[in-house]
Amino acid sequence: MKRILFLFFYLFLIIIPVSSIGLATSISDWKTYETDDFIIFYPQGYEAQAKETLYYLSKYKSKVDTLTGNDNKIKTRIVIQDSGLLTDGEADPISVKISIFTCNPELFSNMISYDSWLRLVSVHEYTHISQMTNSSGTASSLTKIFGNYFSPNIHIPLWMMEGITVYSESQVSPYEGRLNGGYFDTFIASKAAEGKLPSILEANYGHNHFPFGQYYLYGGEFFKYLAATYGEEKITQFFNEYGSYYWTPIIGDFFPALGIDKAAKKIYGKTFPQLFEEWQLNETNKYKDWKISGTAVVKNKLGGSIYGLNYAKKKLYYFKVKRITPGPFRYFELYNLVEYDLQNNKERILKTFSEPWNGMIQIVNNKLYFSLLDKSGENAILHSYDLKTNQIQKILKDDFNDFTVLDDEIIIYAKKNKDKYGSEIWKYSNKDKQKIGITLELISEMKSYQDKFIVVSKEAVGSYGIKYLNIDDLSLEAIIDTPYAEANMNLIGDKLYYNSNYQGFTTTYQYDLYKKKLVEFTDGNNSIRGIQALDYKDNLYFTSISAEEINLYKTPLNYEPVPIPKTENVESDVDLADLDIEIKEGNGLSKSLSYLLKPNIRLFPSLLAGQDALGLNSYSIDYSDDGLDYYFNSQMLLPFTISHATPDDDDEERETKLDLFLPLSSNVILDYNTNFSEDAIPGIRFLLPSVRQNLALYLQTNVNSDGVNSELNYSYLFDNSSIIFQGSKFEDFEKDADIRGFDFDDFDNGYQGSLEYLYKLAEIKKGLWNPNIFIGDIYASVFVDYFNDTDLDNEESAYGYELSFEIGMAQQIHFVPMIGVAVSDDDTEKYLGFKILGFF
Repeated sequence: MKRILFLFFYLFLIIIPVSSIGLATSISDWKTYETDDFIIFYPQGYEAQAKETLYYLSKYKSKVDTLTGNDNKIKTRIVIQDSGLLTDGEADPISVKISIFTCNPELFSNMISYDSWLRLVSVHEYTHISQMTNSSGTASSLTKIFGNYFSPNIHIPLWMMEGITVYSESQVSPYEGRLNGGYFDTFIASKAAEGKLPSILEANYGHNHFPFGQYYLYGGEFFKYLAATYGEEKITQFFNEYGSYYWTPIIGDFFPALGIDKAAKKIYGKTFPQLFEEWQLNETNKYKDWKISGTAVVKNKLGGSIYGLNYAKKKLYYFKVKRITPGPFRYFELYNLVEYDLQNNKERILKTFSEPWNGMIQIVNNKLYFSLLDKSGENAILHSYDLKTNQIQKILKDDFNDFTVLDDEIIIYAKKNKDKYGSEIWKYSNKDKQKIGITLELISEMKSYQDKFIVVSKEAVGSYGIKYLNIDDLSLEAIIDTPYAEANMNLIGDKLYYNSNYQGFTTTYQYDLYKKKLVEFTDGNNSIRGIQALDYKDNLYFTSISAEEINLYKTPLNYEPVPIPKTENVESDVDLADLDIEIKEGNGLSKSLSYLLKPNIRLFPSLLAGQDALGLNSYSIDYSDDGLDYYFNSQMLLPFTISHATPDDDDEERETKLDLFLPLSSNVILDYNTNFSEDAIPGIRFLLPSVRQNLALYLQTNVNSDGVNSELNYSYLFDNSSIIFQGSKFEDFEKDADIRGFDFDDFDNGYQGSLEYLYKLAEIKKGLWNPNIFIGDIYASVFVDYFNDTDLDNEESAYGYELSFEIGMAQQIHFVPMIGVAVSDDDTEKYLGFKILGFF
């Protein structure tokens, strides 16, 4: 065993220098664009994305500041990142920092609509910064002394925090933002019609809710209602009033009556629970007659959904997503590839996956073709499923958006062009990849049709439209291209099906490619609110959003002709010269390190704490009985992390540590840590996950002491419960004695294990507004813990029962408190514990 681990240690010496050299080069390639208000950090090669981001931030800054009421002089730093298919944006008000991922998100899975992703994410994230740093009076003085933690506007509920940003992003263009995409209105309509709009606490705290991230949905719709009913200027007045409440960082989170409700009563004459109930009543009255026009063919349970709908030989094929909740705040989705027989009305699960789907299902030569995201989420893996042999095959891996398969099984796929806006078109055949060329537009969906291709694509600024793609010269010709987004297309013969929100909801349309006629599907007075659709035997089959899931429906094939909305000229020029601002260029690494001299936390809760602009180095300094304690961490040499800290009480010297975390694949991870004195510990971790099972083997050795540690962890996930086993065996390797409810000394030689069955006991989903607390689900577990100290020839065991609670508290905190009873021999002990999962 030791020889094997030493072998892996030598592999470190071979692999790490190569990796670290490449990463060090990329670190030195960071550059900056800087103005009086913003500084953009970007890696070399992303100049265009950095300039576009700076353009939008500079152009819309005053509009956002007017909405949030913030007139403070602050400089926001922005970090541009590219992580393949990962798409996101983040705002950190403590360090006044925005992170932007450049990948354009897929429309439906993100419930979003945009003319420009970089514009939308820039406005959204800067609204966070502007709103949360709005402080005045004594509160402003406190932020200058202690840092932005004392800004009152940080201390608001999640649904308000995300709601104002969703509202703000939707004011730039009538075709951009989640409030203009149609999906949010469909969610609200379905919930209002079924009487399932959430309470103000359910809207805020994470729990088993449909959809996840519900605070974006309810917060955005609520602020839209406030602006329409009371005027947008009242929103500004509220943030200004609340920004002066210097006491709220201490007590306002726990008692909204002393914080946000006090400000709301002054501005609106009502508390937020009263305003929220007013909004609920308004939505209920508005959508009292709303319904999905059709008969449910396949119904899901809470949180379930259906995507990728397609048809072949009297059968439907789709991904049916199932949500499981095996533990507190542990939510997973299983992706079932399903065949639905239209003749006998029966489902058959072909295969179940744990990786998310990516794009639509295509059917060629009795094979289903589909793609799933890999474990990192940065790349997609194309699969095929043979309907005759039931065999599945992985074909290729790349960061592609979508693909199409020709009759000879040649694959054409599109991926983002990183040098400039557009898509790279690739051909894959016989395990060989060949780049065909680059399109001027970004392609998100592809279908083959006769001697052409049909794609969903968009210009740098403008909506997604449906177009012909000529594969020879990569030219594009519009089929349906309006100011609205057209997406989620399906192709059956000469009939093209797609979704758009021409009338405010995600409605299904059919375009006849031969007759060049557009029709809208109707049934009585209600439009079909579809996500994806196709027809079979005079029935329209479509997926649609209900109150708690996405289901499959059918309805008689009734439709009426409609005109294609006219195109509009969209302002697409992104030219910083138009804004008349001075821009300085600089070295990103040196500028980033200079932020270490600007601590963002001062005096409380730490004496000093800060980080550089790129987040590669961080530090904290605190008071202690022995003087000052400090901690410094650096990731400049990734995958190495170096830290230096004040020693523990038992140590005489300051401790420096070196850690390595190096994934070789999704199943094998190497690590190493040393304190340069007693410990030098290489390790290797093998991960063997399956759909519901997770098996992990971890091997370590301490090179200095010849100690060895081996761990085996296993879990099986049921729909609402799980079985968990943890075991380890070790020699000359110090370990804690983990027996719940009892304290035992650490030991160096022996073995230990734990077996637990955890199950959902009750769903509560209730709480109090003052003090602010919410209970989601309650779980219970029965367990057995055991250890054997071979040095002392001593073994101990305990069994017991434990309750754990999903708790939300103080607007933004999520944690799991645990209470239990453990029995060991003749002793019975009660114990308490908790896990904090996160703040804002």
